[in-house]
This record gives sequence, structure tokens and C-alpha cells, in this order.
Amino acid sequence: MSRTRTFLRALLACSAMLAIATTARASAHEWRLISSTPAFPPVFRVPLGTYDAAQQRVLVVDGAAIATQYDMTVWSFSPATTPHWSVLPVSGPVPKQLYVPAVVMDPVRHRLLVVGMDLSGSRQVVVWAFDLSGTPSWHRLDTATGPSTRFGQSAIYDPSHDRLVVFGGELDDWPATCSPETWLFSLTSNTWTAAPAGGTAPEGREGQGALYDPLLRRMLVFGGHSETDGRHFFNDLWAFSLDSLAWTKLEPAGVLPGARSSFGTVYDPVRRRVLVHGGINANGGTEPDDLWALGLDGDPAWSPIVPGNTLHGRSYPVDVYDPAGDRLLACGGSGWPQSSALSLAAPTLWTAVDPPLPLPYPSAHDGSYVLHDARRDRFLVVGGSFSTADSATWQFTFQGQPHWEPIRSPGAPGYVVNHGSACSIVADALGDRILLFNGGQVFQESAERPNGWTAFGPAVPADWSVGIDAGIAIDTRRNRLIVSGGWWFPGHNAGYSMRDIWALDLGAHPAWTQLGELPRTAYGHDLWYDPALDRLIMLGGDEVYDLGRWRYRHGARVWVAAMDSLANWRAVGPLSDSTMAGPPNAYAAYDARGERLFVGIDSTLWTRGVDDPGSWQRVELTGRRPLLANPLAFDPKRKELIALFAPLTGSDRVNAWSLAIGGRKEGAARDDMTPERVEAAPALALGASPSPAVGSVRFSLRLPGTGTATLEVFDLAGRRRFASEVGALGAGSHALTIPGSERWDAGIYFARLRRGGEQRALRFVLIP
Repeated sequence: MSRTRTFLRALLACSAMLAIATTARASAHEWRLISSTPAFPPVFRVPLGTYDAAQQRVLVVDGAAIATQYDMTVWSFSPATTPHWSVLPVSGPVPKQLYVPAVVMDPVRHRLLVVGMDLSGSRQVVVWAFDLSGTPSWHRLDTATGPSTRFGQSAIYDPSHDRLVVFGGELDDWPATCSPETWLFSLTSNTWTAAPAGGTAPEGREGQGALYDPLLRRMLVFGGHSETDGRHFFNDLWAFSLDSLAWTKLEPAGVLPGARSSFGTVYDPVRRRVLVHGGINANGGTEPDDLWALGLDGDPAWSPIVPGNTLHGRSYPVDVYDPAGDRLLACGGSGWPQSSALSLAAPTLWTAVDPPLPLPYPSAHDGSYVLHDARRDRFLVVGGSFSTADSATWQFTFQGQPHWEPIRSPGAPGYVVNHGSACSIVADALGDRILLFNGGQVFQESAERPNGWTAFGPAVPADWSVGIDAGIAIDTRRNRLIVSGGWWFPGHNAGYSMRDIWALDLGAHPAWTQLGELPRTAYGHDLWYDPALDRLIMLGGDEVYDLGRWRYRHGARVWVAAMDSLANWRAVGPLSDSTMAGPPNAYAAYDARGERLFVGIDSTLWTRGVDDPGSWQRVELTGRRPLLANPLAFDPKRKELIALFAPLTGSDRVNAWSLAIGGRKEGAARDDMTPERVEAAPALALGASPSPAVGSVRFSLRLPGTGTATLEVFDLAGRRRFASEVGALGAGSHALTIPGSERWDAGIYFARLRRGGEQRALRFVLIP
């Protein structure tokens, strides 16, 4: 037994050194549609909406723009008869999205007004009008000289003076400052006027609720938050007289709602009260689903409304009063487009309006994570922005016809994954679990039956240089989790990249160990562990983010570093690759067996071998080309790329696609030990991929010349499971698969390649 232990220790101490270069297939490839399901409501990041009384519908624009690539689309939700969402047609030019604007109805001219910061160059506050008469069309109103650049301001329509009243907003500068200014925009002359600064006005803020009080001809403003001198939230109430242009602080009776920002604000004309719903609160930024009423008859007073059920909490809820049904319509919110209704005459239960429940398949996802579960031959989709009716986790399985199945797991903890790519998630095949890193803590959830997240291991100390949206990978040789870089934000509108690389032991006694640094500070990069060569592969990443004002993008640069030398990163490929989009601005997948990277950008696909010296090569595609606007994954069993949320232009269906593009020709059997000759190389090396291996393992050999060489495989008990003389393969690199290994038990195995006095050894994991 001591001899066996000595041998196993020796095997564990050895490292494999192998580089295999493959070339992209020259033939064309075609995406294959493997699933298509009806669309659910659209997913908005920062929805801002209002009610169109003339057409009895809700109008919504998305204010999530941090750049100028998206057109300003107007969605319509019609709640009557057959509730449904639709995109309004447009005649003529379309402006680009504005960042967190104010959205107001102009009932006199029947048009939608959008007031916000233009990111296309001028960065000034502009007013766009969306004429709803006939075929809708956009035109910009002559704003002349108006407010300084800002976002998150509130606005109302003042019917007495036919103007907009705009208050607050965060200024486009650093350090962050919120404005206390009030501005008036005349809709007859299209000119701005600053309201007098006399008297006491509210502190500057953004995300506040504002509405028009028709009886007392005033604007009411509640809550919001400020970034001036650090973030803090408000729950104060102010009134702005539309005649005297003076501010007055109100002191309502009753228990005050909690301080909050980015909530729903609705005027209930039947009961003459203000309704405040949800939003982000001061307790760590959580999103409550509570509802409050401010009675305006007599002395103002707050009181809670407590229905028998709740909705999912959300920021920027699109809440409106529906006069036809005397009800509150909650038409989604940030990442949650489920539309629900609550009767205001007898507020007992929220009811689902659209889509109906339960759901048999997911809505369109944005910013989700797609993980391959090798044990069960399925893909798991975790988190992202999606309908509140969805499960937090879905599985896409190939049993029978490819199809979706819900896994109603609770949402991810911490900096919630349901709001986009803030967390980092990876599948741990050996532990049969999903691991999540939220910038400060690792959480785990069972992969077999996801039923809730639990903390794993110690938290990350605050002074470590890792953060949210870090790179993440599993070091299968040493059974540890690797996290790298990430993002730290000192304020609401700025962020800085991190650089450290840390590892968390995944055994019985988890502990953190610093491994080194990235070649560059970068958040949003992709990270993979290469078990064959025992190294890390890094792709893409952003240097600094600050509301799109300046950002250094690493593009599609590829970096590699051996695990025992993480201070010596090597850039692969020419500098020109930095001009091609990479993560987080494009989506990437890695074929560990073929050591090949793929990057999807819009409807194009690019590939390269990890160690190829040249540039990325564009993959020739035929047939339909879906939009690759969500994460990609590689299916190691079928040698295919998988795109689970890739729409076709002009279609609103939720489509899943596959693309056969693996390194081996489709249909080529490997039941015997048939070698694949790759290229000549001088040094002895041994590699195995993938690890964990599914069913069978593929070995990569590199022999310096002819002569006797032996490949052996041992199980954890030290028993030899396979042995073969491979020297006859000759000098160069070769690849082979062991016959019968698909019948071996799951577990840890060791391989050894011996030639003369040299040997190479490695550990690999096999799962059924």
C-alpha cells in the first residue's frame, strides 16, 4: 500500500505540458433551430412609462442606455380584452435611447414626451416628442439653452400653463452631484426657463416620484436618493406651487413609508390619494413589494395597503392608474415584465394580467448564465433579466425532443443575479453543484435539484482586489474555485476594475489563497481553466466604466498563463484583436477538447485556436443567422455551439439554436484507440480533455521521436485500468481515445506517459 501511495503522490506532483494547434474548418456551417417558443412580455432594464388615456394603454420606453447603439423604441401595453404588448410602428428617423429620462404624456397634442440626456455627442438635456396621431413619428423640440446634463430627473405636465415642470436629477460630472434645480419647459414656445431659486427647496436627488395634483394645482415630490457626499435615500414629501413657483415641505401624519428611490408613483383620482409602490430602499438596495397611500383630503396622511399576496420586488416599476377598471396596473419593472393588477375598490389580491400563469417555458432572458451539466446532459440557465413569472433556474434538456423544463429555485443571493451579469457562476461537476461568486462571498446550490443557495467558505476581505462580475473557473486538478478581477464601484455612476487572482479550496476545509494577478485590470472578462496544459485562459474585459463617458476595452485579446507562473501572462495573437469586441461586449464559448475559442457578435461568429499566432477567423455561415445577443455555450457531447436565447430579426419568439462546429467531423466514431495526427513537436507531453470528462476521456500525446513509450491509467486505489505501447505513433502530437473508458466508474483517475527515463503524469475526473 505504501508503494501505491508513493506512486500516487508522484503522479499528483507532475504537470502536463502540451500545445495542440488546430485550424478552423474551411466548410460553411449553418445554425439549426432546436426550439422555438412564444414570446412573453419584453424585458426592460430601466423602464419608464405613462398612461395614454385616449387609447387606454400604457406606453413605455427603456432608459438603460449607456451608449448610443439602441434606438428609442416605444412599447404599448393594452390591458383590455386580450392583454398584450406590442411595439408601436414609426414613420421617419428614430432617435437613440436617452439615459434614465423622464416620460410624460402631452394630452393636448396627444404625444409622448421624453426628456433626458443625449449620449450621441452633445450630452445636453433634450426633449423628444413622439406624435401618436396616425403613424407615430419622432421629432426633437427646439430646447435652446436648458438644464445642464443630468439623468434620473422627474417631470410632470402642467395643464394650467401648458408646460413641463422638471425637477432634480444627477449631474453628468464627477464626483457625483444631484441637482436641486426646478426647470420649466414651455410647450407653446419650446423654451426652457429656470424657476426662481428663492425659499427652501428639496435637496437635490434622482429617482424621486412626482405627480400633478389637479385640485391644488401643484407638483408633489416624494423620496428619491442622492449621490452628493455619498448615497442616501429620502422619504420626505414636498409640494411645488405651479402658480407661485414656491416649494413647501409637507409633514403628513401616519407612519412614513421607508426611504426609497426608483419606485412607482400613481394618482388615484377616485379616492384623491397618491400611491407609492416598490422601488429600491435604503436597506442595502433591496427592492420591496410594499404599497402605500397618501390621502390628500384634509391634512395629508400615510397609510399602508396590504393585499393578500405580493409581487416580486422591482425597481423602476411601470405603475399606472387604469380608470376603466378602477385598478392599479403594475406593468413590470427593471427586469420583471410580468403585468399584474390590483383592484383599488377592494385591494385583496394581485392578479396576473399578462402572461397567464404557470409558464411552460422561459421568457426572453438577458444577462443570464448558461451552464453545462455534464452528468445529466443538459444546460442550466440561471438568473438574468426575465419575467417575474419565470423560474430563477431553467433546464434545457435533450431527452427526447430538445425542450425546456422549469426549476423553481429561489433567486440568487447577494448582488442578485436577476439584474444582469453582476455575479459570476460556474458548474462544479465533481461536487455536482453550481457555484456563484457575488464579489464578496461564494454560494453553492445543488445541480441535481436546485433548491436554494447557501454560503460556502469564508467571505472575501474588503481589501482584496476582486469584485463583482469577476472571471470564474474550476481548477479540476486541484479541486478549487478561481476568481479573478471584477468591478468595484465607489458611487452610483463610476466603477473601477480589479486585478487579483484568488483560489478557494473546494474540499472540506475551504480557504482562500492568492495566486497572482491578471495581465491587465479587467471586469467582465471570461476565464477558463485548461486542464490539458494546466493554465488559465483570459479573454476580453473592460478597464474602467463611468456611464459610457470613457472606457478602455481590451476587446478580443487572448492571454494565457501557466498555473505555476501566473505572473507571466502571454498575449496570443496580434494587437489588432483589441479592436474586435470581446467580453463583456460580446459573448464567448470555449471548446476545451479542441482548445478553440468562439466569439459571437451580432449575427457573426469568430473563432481561433487558443495558441494560434494569427488573428481571429470569421466562421462562414449559411442559412438563417440568429442574433447572438446572449451567452453562448459549448456542448462537448455533440461538439456544437449552443445559443439558447438568440432571436431572428423581426421575430419576437424565444429561439434556441445549435451549430455543429466541433473539431471532429460529425458522425465520426471513436470506439477504438484511433490516433489523430496533429503536428510535429519536440518535447514529451501528456494532456487530457475535457476534465471532467463525460463518458470517455481523450488524451493528447506529444512524442519527441520514435522509440518505446507507454501510456497507463490508474484509478484512485492505484489499480492499473489501462496500458498501451504508443511509441509506434512516431514523433509529433497525437490524440486518442481509450476504448471502454465510457464503462468506467465515475471518479478521479491518473494517467502516466513514460518514454525512456522521462515521464509525464496528470489527474483527471471522469463522470458518466
